[in-house]
Amino acid sequence: MRPTSLLLVLGLFLVGLAIAFVAGKDCIVASDDQDDTDAIVDAFEACKNGGRIIFEEGVTYHFNTPGTTLATLQDATVKIKGTIEFPENTDFQNVDYYMTVKGDNVVFHGTGDIDGNGQAYWNHPDDYDDRPYLIQFQLTNSEIYDLTFHDSPSHHIRLYKCSNLVITDIEISVTESRLEDDNTADNTDGINLGGSHDVQINDVTMNVFDDCVSFLGDTHDIVVDGLSCTNGHGASIGTLGDENDDKSVYNILVRNSEFYDCQYAARIKAYLVEDDNDGYVKNVTFSNILVDGATRVPICINQNKNQDDDGEPFKFLGAKFQHFTIQHMDADQDVITVWCYTDDSSNKCGKWEFSDINFPSNTDRVQCHEVRSSWLSGVECNEFDAPHPCD
Repeated sequence: MRPTSLLLVLGLFLVGLAIAFVAGKDCIVASDDQDDTDAIVDAFEACKNGGRIIFEEGVTYHFNTPGTTLATLQDATVKIKGTIEFPENTDFQNVDYYMTVKGDNVVFHGTGDIDGNGQAYWNHPDDYDDRPYLIQFQLTNSEIYDLTFHDSPSHHIRLYKCSNLVITDIEISVTESRLEDDNTADNTDGINLGGSHDVQINDVTMNVFDDCVSFLGDTHDIVVDGLSCTNGHGASIGTLGDENDDKSVYNILVRNSEFYDCQYAARIKAYLVEDDNDGYVKNVTFSNILVDGATRVPICINQNKNQDDDGEPFKFLGAKFQHFTIQHMDADQDVITVWCYTDDSSNKCGKWEFSDINFPSNTDRVQCHEVRSSWLSGVECNEFDAPHPCD
């Protein structure tokens, strides 16, 4: 080999070593036990390309300036072994998200937790119209696993414009001991998805006080498998149809999931829309679902959530409800409600396919409003025009 060729090979080898070193760089977040915002920002910036951002075990990191922009990540890992804690005050009402994580080929994991300290908002609900979400992810080709998210002022996790994302073995919870008097932590949804596709959510445990999982506009090809939710509002398509969420939701599968003391388990809901809206709900399946102690209606479909008269119904093109076990309900409760805007043949409100629905021993009520019999299969309406079911 000529000397110049040898030098070229050696140079390429050394460059390879340098690239490998950068790709394996660790950025351990420093903490001064007061305000760690700058240290967190610096670590994201330094390790945004191929590095590992590490929050150490046993350390509480104080993110005292929520909403601060973090660097977009590429081929990076965020490992949270300690606690990221947001302020215990209400000074950040105008912040949409306490924390936003963006990137491609990102692994976001650890044995630690992210604490929203939302109790100041919950315990004074009339004083705060705007409450921040805990964390927003905008990730592609990424993973989130083995973490705890808790006590958000509002929704816990927002997945926005995510694709090829897998979420596994996370916990989302409200610490009920932080509630005062008779307050509840309203609007503390678990996970909501908007503008996202090809997402898998596996083996997630929640104790929240609004939708466990919600699928908002322009969301499709989502699988939720092994969800266990307590106190929430179930797995919800919508609410769709308002001015900010008038796009379609389709190819959604929720399976092998359990809902304990939730208001609902499976819910599809929308507002009325403008005449020219082309959004729809299609190919939605709920399968192998346990409902224990629903406080309202286990299966609830509502095409006119606000009972308006001005507008046109959002297009509901049907869904499948399979293998439900429903138990521990009151005798006067509805088990299924289908609330269509009108039974006019031009309305798109069905077809709703029910199979292997195991009703409680004390109630088999199927409440219907403006529903044609041809829009249902597997059950029959036996109650009509009850008070509005899905607020």
